[in-house]
Amino acid sequence: QMLRRTWLQAGLLVIRGLDLSPDNFASISRHFGVLGPVPAGREHAKLGPGGCILRIGNVRDQTGKLISQPSSTKENVLLDGSSQYRPAERLPVWHTDGTFKETPEAGTALYCRQAPEEGGATCFADAASAWEGLAFDQQQHLLKLDCICSL
Repeated sequence: QMLRRTWLQAGLLVIRGLDLSPDNFASISRHFGVLGPVPAGREHAKLGPGGCILRIGNVRDQTGKLISQPSSTKENVLLDGSSQYRPAERLPVWHTDGTFKETPEAGTALYCRQAPEEGGATCFADAASAWEGLAFDQQQHLLKLDCICSL
């Protein structure tokens, strides 16, 4: 419960130095809520109990078969590694997990087994704080709109 309270207060929880199996990772993740299923079409990259973990990256098995879901391509990121959105190019692609669901998961748990020597940046945004920072009239205007997810 302490981890969940800390996460809810801070909006982001970083825990370093753990060596977790997929089962251990799933077990810790369940402290924060029900685990959502891996999206359809990504069966090749499922791990953990019931296939509740999606392996992201460029990991391949001994035969060279891709056993992970690529997160993006190098071309989507600026040479300096910035993931700042560039409207003219509509790149890099960013997303919020679960936006296609009527009730999205409360958050996403990430566990890095092997980080690249350079690049591989992941950015986080606090949508709840962004909403709370809007003026009341802006919130009221947005509540009248429908959002269409194109991912």
